[in-house]
Amino acid sequence: MTFRHIALKNVWGNWRSYTAYVLSGIVMVCIFYMFAAFVFHPDVLNGNIRGAQYVQQGLEAAQYIIVAFALTFLLYSQAHFLRARTQEFGIYALFGMTPGQLARLMVYEQVLLSLVIISFGTLSGVLFSKLFFLVLSVFLEVEPPIAFRLVPRALLITVGGFFLLYQVVNLYTAYRVLRLNIIEQLKESRKPRLYPALSRWKTAIGLLCLGGGYGLAYRADALTMIPWFVPIVGLVVIGTFLLFSQGSVFILDKLKRSPVVYAKGTWLLTLSQLIYRMKDNARMLAITSVLMTVVLSASGTLIVFYFNLKEEIVDHNPQTITVYERGLHSSEVVDREALKRVLLEHGAIIDREEVMVGIPVPFDFPGLPERTGMIVSNSAYNEHTHKMKDIDEITIEQGHVAFVYPYQEVQMKMVNEGETYTFDIGNQTVELVMADQLFGAVTTPKYAATFLFVVHDEDFEQLRRLVNDDELFVVYGYELANWEESLEAVKAAEALVEEDKDNYFSQRVESYVNMKASSMLTLFIGSFISVLFFIATLSILYFKLFTEYQHDQQHYEQLRRIGLSDQDFNRITALQMIVIFFLPFAVGVLHALFAFKTLSNVLASNVYIGLMWVVAGFLVFQIIYFFLARRLYRYQLARH
Repeated sequence: MTFRHIALKNVWGNWRSYTAYVLSGIVMVCIFYMFAAFVFHPDVLNGNIRGAQYVQQGLEAAQYIIVAFALTFLLYSQAHFLRARTQEFGIYALFGMTPGQLARLMVYEQVLLSLVIISFGTLSGVLFSKLFFLVLSVFLEVEPPIAFRLVPRALLITVGGFFLLYQVVNLYTAYRVLRLNIIEQLKESRKPRLYPALSRWKTAIGLLCLGGGYGLAYRADALTMIPWFVPIVGLVVIGTFLLFSQGSVFILDKLKRSPVVYAKGTWLLTLSQLIYRMKDNARMLAITSVLMTVVLSASGTLIVFYFNLKEEIVDHNPQTITVYERGLHSSEVVDREALKRVLLEHGAIIDREEVMVGIPVPFDFPGLPERTGMIVSNSAYNEHTHKMKDIDEITIEQGHVAFVYPYQEVQMKMVNEGETYTFDIGNQTVELVMADQLFGAVTTPKYAATFLFVVHDEDFEQLRRLVNDDELFVVYGYELANWEESLEAVKAAEALVEEDKDNYFSQRVESYVNMKASSMLTLFIGSFISVLFFIATLSILYFKLFTEYQHDQQHYEQLRRIGLSDQDFNRITALQMIVIFFLPFAVGVLHALFAFKTLSNVLASNVYIGLMWVVAGFLVFQIIYFFLARRLYRYQLARH
């Protein structure tokens, strides 16, 4: 029998252990090919598809992520397989196989597996690329849809690139086999496992790290998110590792010693086994929890940004079209009557027109040095708030002023209530008492209309007399009832603007349409990456489960000799598998909740619904995966 025959029999005999590894590899290759097929599609390269260059850049970045993740995943998987086959290697050594021959056998096995993975992955990618192109055509609004083609360059890069990647990992694995001390590992595997040492202070440090990380995440906002990011991640990762290596063992040990637990059925046996499993798998469980957090947070964030896009655009651009004029009766930017006529001719429905007259005024606040704002009347401000759900009307007393900061997501105080502020208006200096600082834009923030100072109507009329009409800054707003479908009308109106006055005309429709398309594409592409990460994360749990099945078989036989029924043993293994499979997911959800608290602070809105949808979807997928893994695991145990 040749080495090739032995390699083939080994792969076939251990197919259950390799199942998750092969499926994960096939998914990686499949997704990579679909992305490459679009990047190198002739219509994309020739510029025949509008907006394809942005998708191309995103898919190229995603391909680099897939390759980096694939390398990490392969190295981790190979390390598990080597540890799981220590006894098998020992038997080969007893029959006279040298380390070089053993390394050669491993190379044959991995080459065979890589060919299977690359072949089926590429074939799947070719089959699903048609559907992939159809979906991208919908997002890019391409008519007719992107043609299905077998892209030779994509095939070459996918097959050649992954084959090279697998062989690099195979050579590294062979190098590790050559340095493997099989005798020492066999001796180590036969040593009785010592009861895990408990450390109260490590458990306390883990809880403090998690508490500190969660506390920072709970308080982080748009200003502190970036500087606090590394401390939050560091504390949470350290706390997670200590939670699994020490905290879980500490809790299980306390439960095991409770009379309520150890006197009830097989709970004592279950907890005793779990203590060893949690200690042995602490690093793996911590890594899995962190990966779960990344998958859930990234997927949830993409969904939140997509579904909150309209609200965010409207918050920062309260009117569909905004025109800024210098002078009370000026029409230097655009003829407003012509603008309305063009809008109506192109099917736009003008829901309301708004005008805000303001007095430009320089100011210098801490955090806002040397800026220009606009003093407006109380009644004009309140008129603009009528149609806004998050901004309320206000009442300003005479001699007082309220400062309006347009960005709700940045809750930073710029002024002190009750303090007197001076403003230079015309040739006079005016003193006003600061009543309050408000957040949220009532007009599209630009030029002097970015920062507003709201005063009593009578105060405004008095201040207005200090400046000429041509010094006033006037904001004209037009809200369209069907603004989401009015891009053509808005572009036609924009064409009326004088050439050197483009910056004094603002509209939200074009940015909304472009951002919506890019958000849909980002969500679509990101969903592939998230699913890939999630499958690979579950595969890590699968590897760990099947690398320990030989020890579980021995334990199973010992328990059967002392009279434990198959039903009891199935119950014990089921509970242990539930903990191993779902505890990292639960910890990942907990981490993601605090990550979304930070996101909620930054966006100043409720973002948890998006996270809940993601958690529900991945939980269903994990439950299905769990039952499949449990069935294979029980079958593997029952075979011996």
